[in-house]
Amino acid sequence: MEKDFYHREEVLISLGMMEYHGKTENRETWITCRMVLMYIVWESCLGDKESPALVHGAVHGLLEELKDRENGGWYPGITPDNKFLPDKQCYAHAFVLLAASSALLAGEKDAETLLKDALELFDKRFWDENRLTSMIPEYRIYSS
Repeated sequence: MEKDFYHREEVLISLGMMEYHGKTENRETWITCRMVLMYIVWESCLGDKESPALVHGAVHGLLEELKDRENGGWYPGITPDNKFLPDKQCYAHAFVLLAASSALLAGEKDAETLLKDALELFDKRFWDENRLTSMIPEYRIYSS
């Protein structure tokens, strides 16, 4: 997709539901995280002036909307009617690590908090010290 597609108001996934072609989709954690990286690339490589605000909006969404405040971790997504998708996955949490570290390097003020939370959760839920490796993302799932 080209940059202008993601800058249209109705598809700013970092600020709300992703809507395109007349239908509303789930707001997924891994997509929000991936867009953080894209916004940072667009800012640094293309000089895009809108991107820092979009990075901030995405980081805010990860810290406030997609995060499970009661049990820790991040939900895989939110439905259009504000219900959380079940079964937290290593895959989505790895993307939170990518988004947080990228945003921190880009100077996003809330990225350090996001990275700290993500590293603690990843270590607690997905790292197997005995095997000295992380578990295979597709097969390691936990519920609240």
